[in-house]
Amino acid sequence: MKLSNAFTLLLLPLAALANPVPEPEVVKGEVVKGGYTPRDIIALRDEDAEVAGLVPRATVVCKIVNVVTTVSCRWNPWHAGWNGNGKSAVRTDFKPNTGHDFSCYTVGECIGGNCTWDWAPNWSCYVPGYYTDSKCTKAALGPCPWPDVPNSSPPAGLWD
Repeated sequence: MKLSNAFTLLLLPLAALANPVPEPEVVKGEVVKGGYTPRDIIALRDEDAEVAGLVPRATVVCKIVNVVTTVSCRWNPWHAGWNGNGKSAVRTDFKPNTGHDFSCYTVGECIGGNCTWDWAPNWSCYVPGYYTDSKCTKAALGPCPWPDVPNSSPPAGLWD
């Protein structure tokens, strides 16, 4: 019995030494000007923006509808350019009935009578509004804060 007590007393300190020490939050070399870390700077920037009345754009989860196989999420809000020349690169494909975050809409090529394209911020691409459910309305999303059609001819806003 005394041997087991002595054995336990010897093993406890060894077990404590074997536990890993948690890494400090600030890694050496991460501190920047003024003693702030990059995370501190972002947090301070976000606090200042919130005080000024700016908040991150909310996202709306919408399902993919009106498609049997997949719908392509594209780099630009069109399929084949203005006159069939060129293409808008496909970033990813979404399967039917899957939910995805959308943050805003822009006007682009009309699909099934719907000329809006919804921005998927997690993928940085557009999905035609025709393929998103009724949660992704213009009112729910709001217009994207950048030009309707970047680097386009004719100029943005002349899609309709």
